[in-house]
Amino acid sequence: MLAVENIRFLADKTSISTPFNTNFIGFLNTLSKYIIVNKKITYILVMLLALFILFFGSGIVFADSPGCIYNETNDCYIPADNCYLTDRFYSKICPGTYKVDDTDKDGFFMLVSGHGMVLDCQGATLIFNTTHPYAIILYNEYAEWPNTYVRNATIKNCNIINAGTGISDWYGGHNNTFINNTIINATKEGIMLYNTTHSVVINNTISSFEKGIYIINDTQYVNITNNNISATEEGIYIQRRSRYNNI
Repeated sequence: MLAVENIRFLADKTSISTPFNTNFIGFLNTLSKYIIVNKKITYILVMLLALFILFFGSGIVFADSPGCIYNETNDCYIPADNCYLTDRFYSKICPGTYKVDDTDKDGFFMLVSGHGMVLDCQGATLIFNTTHPYAIILYNEYAEWPNTYVRNATIKNCNIINAGTGISDWYGGHNNTFINNTIINATKEGIMLYNTTHSVVINNTISSFEKGIYIINDTQYVNITNNNISATEEGIYIQRRSRYNNI
């Protein structure tokens, strides 16, 4: 039984005042005062909550950059222009065939920017429609030149059609591996090694309107093995002080 003094009648509504209700109302009063006094902090907390719901409330979230759409359910990326892969050690492209373009005409489509990263396309095919950029480029955009190299990375199982250059290891790459990729109708080079050392190019299939594999600018000690190359100009083209390579 509730004591009579704990029962209050307000207009035509009846409410029961208990210690829990009293404490809860006090909490709400305190919270409302806090919100009024700390508007900026409250705004930040609300925005963080909204971002959390946006990014993690569904199966697909944005990762690394607006160009990379991460499918959380299948743990893979849906490719799109300006796809920066920087954070995940092992990144996968969702299997499928994608018609893509370098929509902003900045010269590249997908950028691998982290040391030790593995990009596994899982047999996905990228078909470029009208533009012919670097399809995949290894380049550390967060470093200052000349330290923009990427080291110990692997690019594998990618099918690239109608790109300008299929895969480019750009300036100072070291100990990178390119394996089991198929690059068809590259308008320039299938794979370009620019100032690269101790990298491996193995078991790739390349057709190009210019050079199959382009070795340039002090590229040294690379191992190029068991690649199927068809090129209009040169299968493997070596230029500018590149030496000590195993071909």
